[in-house]
Amino acid sequence: MSNRLARLNRALLELRRRHVFRMAGGYMVVAWVFLQVADILLPAFMAPDWVMSILVVLAVMGMPVVVVLTWLYDLTPQGIERTLPDHTGSATASGRSWNWRWIDYLIIAVLATILLVVLAREDSSGPAQGSEARTGSVAVLPFADLSPQGDQRYFSDGLSEALMDGLANIPGLQVAARTSSFTFRETKQDAPSVARALNVDALLEGSVRKSGEQLRISVRLIDGSSGRRLWNETFAATADDIFVLQDSIARAVATSFEIRHLGDLESVLTPTHSQAAYDQYLQGRGQLRQASTAEGIDGALAHFKQALEIDPDFMLASAGLCQAHWMKYTATLESEQAQAAFSACNRAESQNPDHIETLVALGQLYRGTGEIDRSFEKLRQALDIAPNDEQVHAALGETHRVAGQMEEAEQSFRTAIRLDPAYWRNYWALGRVLAETGRLEEAADFVRRAIELEPENAAAWSTLGGIYFYQSEFIQAADAFRQSIGSHPTPQAYANAGTQYFYGGDFTRARAMFEQAVSLSPADFRYHGFLAECILLEDGGGLDAARPHFERAVELARETLAINAEDPLTRAALAAYLATLGELADAQQQLERLEADPSTDMRALHTMGMARLVMGQTDRALAHFHAAMELGYPQRMLQSDPRTRALFGQPAENPVAESTQTQ
Repeated sequence: MSNRLARLNRALLELRRRHVFRMAGGYMVVAWVFLQVADILLPAFMAPDWVMSILVVLAVMGMPVVVVLTWLYDLTPQGIERTLPDHTGSATASGRSWNWRWIDYLIIAVLATILLVVLAREDSSGPAQGSEARTGSVAVLPFADLSPQGDQRYFSDGLSEALMDGLANIPGLQVAARTSSFTFRETKQDAPSVARALNVDALLEGSVRKSGEQLRISVRLIDGSSGRRLWNETFAATADDIFVLQDSIARAVATSFEIRHLGDLESVLTPTHSQAAYDQYLQGRGQLRQASTAEGIDGALAHFKQALEIDPDFMLASAGLCQAHWMKYTATLESEQAQAAFSACNRAESQNPDHIETLVALGQLYRGTGEIDRSFEKLRQALDIAPNDEQVHAALGETHRVAGQMEEAEQSFRTAIRLDPAYWRNYWALGRVLAETGRLEEAADFVRRAIELEPENAAAWSTLGGIYFYQSEFIQAADAFRQSIGSHPTPQAYANAGTQYFYGGDFTRARAMFEQAVSLSPADFRYHGFLAECILLEDGGGLDAARPHFERAVELARETLAINAEDPLTRAALAAYLATLGELADAQQQLERLEADPSTDMRALHTMGMARLVMGQTDRALAHFHAAMELGYPQRMLQSDPRTRALFGQPAENPVAESTQTQ
């Protein structure tokens, strides 16, 4: 027994003398560092998964080679020499051998560090513990596009949005809105700062490398309070497997939040089996979200139509097409756009009537056709499914506004802003609600915020100019209208500029602006009506010259009412046009219908007053004007309007006229 222990002791001493233990430890350190670096770099170069496996096998196979070479050779100050047997039996290091003592300490320190790192990663690799994980809120940051040509941003953004949709469908998990999350694209801020700004517990970030049909997607879930990595994985597949990858990522995130009931993820994350159709849908969705003009909507329409050509059963594309056509209709009042919206929405409803995109599209459509109760029904159904979805609250706010429920509209838009504080459209919409209730200063603040977020947005500049105009800030209004036309010459911008000239008595310049508006949007009755009013008062004009434009305005207004018979502003304008043309019985009929259900729209009341004034019913006109002023319509506007100055008395100074002289 003692002989065996002696031989074992001599063997261990010989291994130590030949530095086998030191070299084995050093090799382990170097191999571990090498594999860690490879694990980071290989996904960036889209290396197949088997490359990493081979590197691990080679690292393991290298260990016995290193041990054998260390046994046979020694590193001395004179270089590498063959290690000779120890004939003294002392197994002590030769005097010529290198001093390895400092390497012993270094190896021990590095091995201890590796152990701590492994333990830390093991602690964070499982599901997140504690209240922060169970709270369940996450922001999906825009995935970085690492494709060779850098031309797949729409795809990486679309993947991020699809994951948002899928995660939002998981009960108990709150997902930050798209616009707010996307403001942190390529941010230099650390994870805790971003999480605090988005008010979430975790961040999901990643990168996409797409080369042909090959995909490599790296995903990381980061704890929002500490910045530590909760989970990460790299997925390699073909483009046809994108929906499977999305499902895998969503389920992994849910597992990290200890969520077991995942909802109907498959229907959300696998909306079509055609990658090409999905690509077109993603591009259309992105363009529609940012569109503020009819021309901007056209690009979205083209992508949605292409998606449906590839996959006619693609419900999301049908819902997107419905929303795009309806947005185009509201911008142009072209009746064929409304009919196309009806067709697309019917198709989406037949494919999946309970999907949130279908419900929102139908809610918008029913609102636009005056079916307010049905609009509320669809949007509240959507709200039950997705109570934290910004677009649902925004759509609900718009329906409240049209219904005259301004307090509820304001609350819905404020909720939408809270859920997505970086999206310009909700600030703009809230500004419109406040302006329509006479809270002009607050309205201007919100519209200015929309412009800060989208500086070249013509619609927001035009709305701001209109608010300044109602505030009698005519110089600022003129500047805003010029900025709107400079950003994008929309018909609304030209009409607003024309209105300023009209109130200033410069009918020639006003006519030029209204003619531009008509040329850009020939199906909109409002611009024909503005032009007719201008010609009526212009020197050398009169009713005969204005009649064709009034008649065209009447025709187009009737077409608009055929789509939405409950629109009070359109019906009031129709009554005013008919009264001007001398068709008093028809005008009276329109006004009686309006007066049977008193409007809360100050603009409709003002227009009804104009109709009564043309009909010679001054007392009834004044009643409508005063009702409009009670709702916030500025008296100064009535004093400056060339059609009502005689009733309200022209102000001592006419700043409208002065502002038009400076342009």
